Amino acid sequence: MRRLPTLFRGCLQVSLLSPLAYLAWLSIRRDGTFSLEAYSRSLEPGVWPVLARTIAIGSASTFLALALGGPAAWALERRCFPLKPFLRTAALFSLVLPPFFHVAVWEYLALPGGVLTKLFPWAVAPGRPFPIRSAFFTTLVLGTSFSPVFFFFISQGLRTIPRELVDAARVSRGPGVVAWRIIVPLLLPAIAAASGMVFTFSLLAYEVPRLLDVTSYSVLVQVSYGAQDDPGLAFAALLPLFLTGAMVLLAFESWASRRGFALSGREARETLVATERAGLLPWCVFGGWWAFSTALPIWVLCVLAGRRSVFANAWLTDWEKVLWGVCVSSLSALLAVAVAAALLLPPLAQGRRRFAHLWLPLALPGSLLGFTLIRWFQIGPFYALYNSPAVLVVAGAMRFFPVAVLALEAHLRSSPRDEWSAAKLAPGRARRWLRIRLPLAAPGLEAGSVAVALLCACELPATLLLAPPGSEPVIVRIYNLVHYTPERNVLAALCLFQALGTILGAVCLVTVLKIFRR
Repeated sequence: MRRLPTLFRGCLQVSLLSPLAYLAWLSIRRDGTFSLEAYSRSLEPGVWPVLARTIAIGSASTFLALALGGPAAWALERRCFPLKPFLRTAALFSLVLPPFFHVAVWEYLALPGGVLTKLFPWAVAPGRPFPIRSAFFTTLVLGTSFSPVFFFFISQGLRTIPRELVDAARVSRGPGVVAWRIIVPLLLPAIAAASGMVFTFSLLAYEVPRLLDVTSYSVLVQVSYGAQDDPGLAFAALLPLFLTGAMVLLAFESWASRRGFALSGREARETLVATERAGLLPWCVFGGWWAFSTALPIWVLCVLAGRRSVFANAWLTDWEKVLWGVCVSSLSALLAVAVAAALLLPPLAQGRRRFAHLWLPLALPGSLLGFTLIRWFQIGPFYALYNSPAVLVVAGAMRFFPVAVLALEAHLRSSPRDEWSAAKLAPGRARRWLRIRLPLAAPGLEAGSVAVALLCACELPATLLLAPPGSEPVIVRIYNLVHYTPERNVLAALCLFQALGTILGAVCLVTVLKIFRR
């Protein structure tokens, strides 16, 4: 089959960017006339300190996530650990827990007589909870919850470094110099790619600052314009935040692409592997990070849930919500990787510019995407999908398809060009795609589908707006329990069910996509 027509790819890109164009149109089309009055509110002096605080929280969260996840990935990949594939998978478990749930974890630890009050008795009055409602704990929660992103990217980056390059450097240089002058520079593209994503997600975070009573820019706009049903006005107010996230995201991702960021190292004959057994320090580094970011929340969940009867009752009451959440996130992931495949397969000629502008939707808050889809699906041919879970599938794919594009593009960058050239000689278009091209792209499709499924499972703003009437997706159910229910036992059980269901859905996605490798 010939490369997908340029016209089709162009139309697909226009449709993916259309929510941004629609919101921009609504922001300047006011009461039947063209006006820039909506943007004047985003230039008021009072919003700039809030924007600066939000950028500071996003930057600090990114550095904290790197400081937590980076050394853990280095310790795991640079030493010989038993059951290393299992440890890599376990390290990502924290991603399936919504960031706002970590607030519930810290609230439990901050109770009077809790862990924090015992560790720091001088910081709290007797009988009072530990004060966690601050920008510091907002940064701590966001940095901890997003640290597995850095772990994944740095772990993948270490496994793509050619072994012969490191061995050649070791002939005349010591281990410290080789690590600092050779390995770390080769990891910078992976670190840049992860930094752009984590900074953007932290910048747009609404639930965590709101629960911790921190006025971030997202909270300010939501409180000021959330009840006005005017997405154009909200987009104009959010423009400084959107531009900040978009510029950082585009800068980091474009630089990583130019430096050859890849998720695999197929062109290298032999990649860097660990030869030394893990000692006490690597175990402490990796184990300490995993205990803090994953084991601690799971332990708190189990303590809050308590008896087995709580799990049984929660499952009997909300099992449909859990399964629907798994199906929606999985279908969104499949739709996102289908979009990525349509844009990137077969690979563009070497040296051609990639689709950097497609990163812009990732810097758009999910709430504004939800408002846009509500306007679109209320009328026209898509009305039949408006009150169905299909709109949630579309929203998840449109929100996170750039992640699938990144994963597939990074894999294609490391895939040998001669294999794709040889695929053109295979007889039959269907055979060429099913037996050669899709198997070559399968690793990138698998990585993209898993990443999108994990992110969609924790996407709250768009789900809140687009959930069909009479239904309550599991992520919305958990959020309502965090807000309005003082008892946390059902909340804890549902969080565990949601996490396990998301993992099961990701495993099913990988299993389905592995069919194309055969």
